[in-house]
Amino acid sequence: MLVALVVTAAATLFALATPAASADREYRAPRPAPASAAELREQASAEGLTVRQRRSLDVRVDRVLERTGGTRVALNRVMLPGGDVLVPLPGETRARDLGARAAATVHGCPYLYFCIYQWPGFQGLLQRMHTCTSHPVSTYFSSYVNNQTAGTRARFYDHRGRFLSCTRPAFASGTTSLGDETTAIRPC
Repeated sequence: MLVALVVTAAATLFALATPAASADREYRAPRPAPASAAELREQASAEGLTVRQRRSLDVRVDRVLERTGGTRVALNRVMLPGGDVLVPLPGETRARDLGARAAATVHGCPYLYFCIYQWPGFQGLLQRMHTCTSHPVSTYFSSYVNNQTAGTRARFYDHRGRFLSCTRPAFASGTTSLGDETTAIRPC
């Protein structure tokens, strides 16, 4: 009985200590499953895309995949570690999350995220980042929304890892001329 009590106490202490030890390591979410061809066809049909429009969208998504190494999880969405990229559908100027429920966002940027947009006016490709790690940039960008906790600044880095600049403290949005030089962003 005493041995069982000691073993139980040791197991409890180990279980309590394990989360604290793993908290020091960076969290890595499980890699999402890629969307199947059938799912992509179904989404394209639901959005009323023609075969030509679907091919055009596929080319744009493939470019994002080549540049980022992400996983295509929906018709216009590529998942990345700590974020995602949304590609506008053919004929649309703003990217949107096709499977998302209506939620409070600023130009498609949820609270606690830093987002960049390919074109001025929050249009074109939309890359959303929510982890405090270095994120590769999916495309040239010219506008951004810093919808993180108050005071948080995003930092821009070039291809050599050199610091270029940072945004105004959150909440902030605007345009930048650094979108062609920036290859990585640390949103916090």
